[in-house]
Amino acid sequence: AGAGRTAKAASTSFTGVRSNTVAYAYPERYVYSTGETARINVKANDREGRPVQTRVKLTFFDRRWKKVVKKTEDGYEYPDYEVEEKELSSVDVDTNAEGKGATDYTAPKPGSVRIRTTVDEGGKPVVLEAGYLWIADPSGRWTDVSYMGEDEIQLVADKPSYKPGETARILAQLPKEDAHLLVTTELDSVLDGIKITPDGLP
Repeated sequence: AGAGRTAKAASTSFTGVRSNTVAYAYPERYVYSTGETARINVKANDREGRPVQTRVKLTFFDRRWKKVVKKTEDGYEYPDYEVEEKELSSVDVDTNAEGKGATDYTAPKPGSVRIRTTVDEGGKPVVLEAGYLWIADPSGRWTDVSYMGEDEIQLVADKPSYKPGETARILAQLPKEDAHLLVTTELDSVLDGIKITPDGLP
């Protein structure tokens, strides 16, 4: 710039949008037993929430946690856990004019199953982490609790909420095979309680 003139740096900003279409996949329940068929609902809409009629690919992954040993800068070792995923299967679902579709899915084994959706947009795949379900062995056996704390109990409800009279199915992951579970129903105080033994019986 010449004398008496100030050079200014021009700048601008913009919001990048990965895709125009967003696809979701969600099971009717979150917890199933091995061999049960899960109904998977699919919904596709644009960024403004308007329904989109399109083809959505659902991919199902088995998710496990692998225990690893890590080191700090001073050489101290500590346990950590890394997620390992293995593709189980995939299926195409066509949504209708309301942006809705559905398919059935049967998991081959117990575990945590994650669902991803893929929509082709202009020749480019757009992938979204879209949903999950838990598959429990009817015998109560669970093979992936190594990442849990020594006394930790993890509860997974099959629905986000329940209406009066509905039965809640809860998957309880216990840190030991021979653990006993005390289940109570409470309001201001304990209303009822039941002790469940390792064989699954009261």
